[in-house]
Amino acid sequence: MQNRVLFRLNLGSTIRTLLLAGLLIQAGQAAFAQQAPEREAYFGETHVHTSWSLDSYLGFGNTIAGPEEFYKYSLGQPITHPGGFTVKITKPLDWGATTEHAEYLGAVQAALDPDSQLSKTLLGKSLKFGSRVEAEATYKLLTVTMLKNHPLTDLMAPDVLGTYWKRLVEIADKYYQP
Repeated sequence: MQNRVLFRLNLGSTIRTLLLAGLLIQAGQAAFAQQAPEREAYFGETHVHTSWSLDSYLGFGNTIAGPEEFYKYSLGQPITHPGGFTVKITKPLDWGATTEHAEYLGAVQAALDPDSQLSKTLLGKSLKFGSRVEAEATYKLLTVTMLKNHPLTDLMAPDVLGTYWKRLVEIADKYYQP
């Protein structure tokens, strides 16, 4: 009889302990849930060079994916990869930003635009190359001008750099979602 009483007391004590532990765990989970917004992980991209950056266009051969394509891709929309095939991210990014190089921003695009002043100059025409070898040689030459601190002023002119900077801001604003 005494064993049964002790068993019931122990069982009751065990049940109370388990219930109390369960309540403490739930309270801890509730407290954690309240803190979760400050501890959530967000995924995005901040180091993206599009075809508007000289290194991406000439150095890596990205001749088609500009800032607009990056933002579409980051939102989960399909785009054409520079290799010619369609790509789509499986889950949209929480945030993203293009980080183009300011040096020679949009220079190749301006050279290829028949309405731009640059496209009508000898320098602009020299940026219209036909082979990968020419692209690499142009990239090396323009990189050296920056490294030696002697940029080609025609490629840094406000009608080139300013035009593409303004477009870059407009595209970022267009896709901005707070």
